[in-house]
Amino acid sequence: MNKSISLKITESAIMIALATILSMATFINLPFGGSVTILSMLPIIIIAYRHGTKWGLLTAFTYSILQMILGLKSFSYVTGWKSVLAVAFLDYIFAFVVLGLGGTFRKAFKSKGTALAMGTILACILRFLFHVISGYAIWRDISIPSQAAWEYSLLYNASYMLPETILTAVGAYFAGEVFVLDEERIKRIPTGASIAKKIYTILPICICVAVSAVLLLSMMNSEETPFDITLLTQAGFYGWLPIIVVMAVGVITSIFVSKNYKSQKSA
Repeated sequence: MNKSISLKITESAIMIALATILSMATFINLPFGGSVTILSMLPIIIIAYRHGTKWGLLTAFTYSILQMILGLKSFSYVTGWKSVLAVAFLDYIFAFVVLGLGGTFRKAFKSKGTALAMGTILACILRFLFHVISGYAIWRDISIPSQAAWEYSLLYNASYMLPETILTAVGAYFAGEVFVLDEERIKRIPTGASIAKKIYTILPICICVAVSAVLLLSMMNSEETPFDITLLTQAGFYGWLPIIVVMAVGVITSIFVSKNYKSQKSA
């Protein structure tokens, strides 16, 4: 076997294993499937960036099968062969195969971090759309808190895909800025002050986005219904206040860190 092919296969296998492990490290789990993970999509997106779209799609397809096997309990929520196919193809195969498009913007931007982040956002948007279509196809014939299936599916999937997208895009940006990803072997770039400043500045916001997502999901859960969107309209000012405070703290902390880092540098 060609040495380069052997290296690609080995690297892809390692990244698939890493992505699978990270997919199990969740800090938000929704009742009917979907979760926010610790950058579980990023290893597959990096493979697509490094080895091209064809190889990326093949790697992502393999990952999608593993995810479907690990998520077999998702099929317990549906009835009928059409719903089973919708979950299998839309929630798993198509939704994760699009991660193979992570290298789409590799040559479109001078900044490697920006190119990887934009590819991540594209893949996440496509994954979100497949989840939305699947949710509509499944829940429109099932009694749910909201009878508007499109709106329900949009909000349900956005509740975990939005923080997942933000966290993964940020992780992708820094991966592209800190590591050389377009050579035969991945190696670290000596990070300068500018990269450190960006990390310190944006980290508080990322943490606050994740915390806000947890708070938002808690607002939509009650003892009677595990996911009721209508509860958001009943929360009132004091219900939304913790989320407002958390996001404000994130923004203020980021500004403070940025100014403090700048003053230390000039001192």
